[in-house]
Amino acid sequence: MRSVILMSGLPSRGNHGGAITCWGVTERLRKEGHDVTVVSMYDAGVGNPYLEFRDSNLAQLHDLGVRVETIPYADREIRSGSRSRRLAGMLLGELRSYYPWAALKRSVGDALTNIRPDAVFAYHFEALAAIDGLGLENVVGGVGDPTHLPELYRLRMRDKRSFTGLPGSTVKQVLNRWGYPRSIRRLMNQCAVQGAFAAHHADWYARNNLRNTRYLRTPVWDPVGNGWAALRRERQTHNHRPRVLLMGDLSGTVSKSSIELLRKVVLPDLDQRLGPDSYEVHAIGGGIGDQVRSAFDSDNIFLRGHVEPPDDDFLAATVLLVAAPIPLGVRVRILVGFSYGCCIVAHSANAMGIPELAHGVNALIGATGEDIAKHVASAIEDGELRSRLERGARETYERHFSLETAGAEVVRLMRLVSHESQTVG
Repeated sequence: MRSVILMSGLPSRGNHGGAITCWGVTERLRKEGHDVTVVSMYDAGVGNPYLEFRDSNLAQLHDLGVRVETIPYADREIRSGSRSRRLAGMLLGELRSYYPWAALKRSVGDALTNIRPDAVFAYHFEALAAIDGLGLENVVGGVGDPTHLPELYRLRMRDKRSFTGLPGSTVKQVLNRWGYPRSIRRLMNQCAVQGAFAAHHADWYARNNLRNTRYLRTPVWDPVGNGWAALRRERQTHNHRPRVLLMGDLSGTVSKSSIELLRKVVLPDLDQRLGPDSYEVHAIGGGIGDQVRSAFDSDNIFLRGHVEPPDDDFLAATVLLVAAPIPLGVRVRILVGFSYGCCIVAHSANAMGIPELAHGVNALIGATGEDIAKHVASAIEDGELRSRLERGARETYERHFSLETAGAEVVRLMRLVSHESQTVG
């Protein structure tokens, strides 16, 4: 069976959540014997933070036996036009004004015509915009956040008063609230299967006249296998102090939302409970600017930047801490933490996208900064509790998010739509 992964960027075992998701689908397709081509709309502009990983990502795909068809573009070019022109296009409901990847439709259409896939997995709205109007009947669409939500949360973080009323006073914000749901319905309705990789967003799509949208669990490749517990024990013997891991790009909306909570509440409270010399914090990911450095200016906090691969840091973590207090998307870093058998402490907002998160079973979950600090201290001090949560995390991964479970489900849906391209509900 000829299968296509259509996405912006490249599948990867690291980099970011979307790349990890698409890698999981790609690897599962290959394990089931599919002939796989990745059609990659690739931003070749200097502003792409993942450009330095392109060659290594391509090498990984080659080793997996996957072909790659690259459609290069520059983000600034597909977003061409004055601000007033773009606003006018949004007012008129022009799809390209909301999703500029629609400009790549001809190139994507030509690639798919040459490949003649039996099924297409189109990841997120960039891919769906690029096939709009092509009349494909064999598409499984898998999306993340409704596009206007990250900007809404960014605005709310800047101005708390915007939690009431419209999300800001600009015309663009008003158009976002009106135009994106319209465009989302149009893009997702072209899919034979509509899926969302966050449970609460699947509900949102259903409430917005996309009633067939289903919750898709994110497939995560297995980095450690059955020997995960021994690997964790061996690696942690090298820790000088218990280690709290923060994972993710610190310039992203989700990570930014956690910085103030960590700086003002969680870390000072943890210092009181444990003493600042009795543990250390390692922040792994890009986006380390002056604001982040000033927020985390402490001798026991290490800002390490992007690390690839991150295996050693996940295994070394006494606690994987995900303190983001906004219910945006699915935190793939939690799912990857499950795969490594990490002891996870998370804000309760993250359970909206991942209903499999269960307090005391596979994580400790808190609704306030004080709760989170208390849970981190408990996990560090109580080895038996930590071991139980590590086992629960790994069991949750194997049951729900492995390539054999979540990956196999996406592949099953692709097989269904490939059979005479019939729509499944």
